[in-house]
Amino acid sequence: MKGHIRKRRTKWSMIIDVGPDPETGKRRQKWFSGYKTKKEAQADLAKKIVEIEEGSYIEPTKMRVREFSLQYLAARKINLRETTYYNYRKHINNHIIPKLGNIPMQKLKGIDLEKFYSSLSEEMKPVTVRSIHQIVRTALSYAVRHEIVKKNVADVISHPTAGADARTVNTWTEEEVLLFLENAKESRYYIAYLLAITCGMRKGEILGLQWKDIDFERRTLSVNRSLSHITKEFHEPKTSSGKRLIVLPEITLLALQEHLQKINEEKERYGDGYNNFDLVCPTYNGNPCNFRSLTQLWKKLIKKCGVPDIRFHDLRHTHATLMLKQGIHPKIVSERLGHKKVGITLDTYSHVVPGLQEKAVEDFANNLFQKH
Repeated sequence: MKGHIRKRRTKWSMIIDVGPDPETGKRRQKWFSGYKTKKEAQADLAKKIVEIEEGSYIEPTKMRVREFSLQYLAARKINLRETTYYNYRKHINNHIIPKLGNIPMQKLKGIDLEKFYSSLSEEMKPVTVRSIHQIVRTALSYAVRHEIVKKNVADVISHPTAGADARTVNTWTEEEVLLFLENAKESRYYIAYLLAITCGMRKGEILGLQWKDIDFERRTLSVNRSLSHITKEFHEPKTSSGKRLIVLPEITLLALQEHLQKINEEKERYGDGYNNFDLVCPTYNGNPCNFRSLTQLWKKLIKKCGVPDIRFHDLRHTHATLMLKQGIHPKIVSERLGHKKVGITLDTYSHVVPGLQEKAVEDFANNLFQKH
């Protein structure tokens, strides 16, 4: 493969012969222009010839970050859960496209991303900036695989850190849990709060729970689906570990039995007007519960009983933290939460429970050497 350079007005160009067209037999050439000096063109000529011969050369494209981001989003939609897709779309439309959209893909540089993250950090939490970086990074990996760009510039910069707030886990003490439950007993969604606290279930999992998922004889419930707060549809857990069997404590089992009686009474009261989705936590007429309504009632109860203001999801953290503090094996806690690996549980909660890692190591050593 041969090439040569020539001067065109004030700039230098290079032309590479890439051999005849396999179909027409006509001579083919690739032109590269815009070099300021002859030396610069000569240096790139050798590099381009090697790339073309090795098959690593990527044809220039006029595609900008805006068009690519939308193309990437459309391609990923089929494989992303609706909540993940919603977050991708939100960050791409609200942040990535407005700040980076006009930059041609092949001219996007690491310094562009560093400036982008720096501007974001002035208006949002570090954990959010980190999330946006992950989207950019995976999108550029997709661009590399599809030969839109040669390298992932997000891999060569200093990644934005998630910050301390990413690991913040807010929980209640045992006393605060009992105080809240005592004040929430007359609430329609008392059972939802109890399931979160005693089973570590997510809000969507609780609102998607059906009576057929509960085995009163074996004292278990099965997590088989989740209600999406975005699409308002039911979906299966995204991982095999998310689809799990949870053993129920006595207090929760009895509360479920009492709650079932109330639901049956409502069915009789509404008659044909009752929409029977077999839900454990429906509205009065049987429909799936509105996420916002549940949150509003939740906030009112928190204010009423004077416990720390935490998110509903923090009840799940409370469940895990209290179990670990009581010495329950992390593997058991991990299975109840539906974590894929026990390492996720330890990484999330070990800093919340002082000495958890130390105790685990000490138990390991004692069990190992006591046998020999």
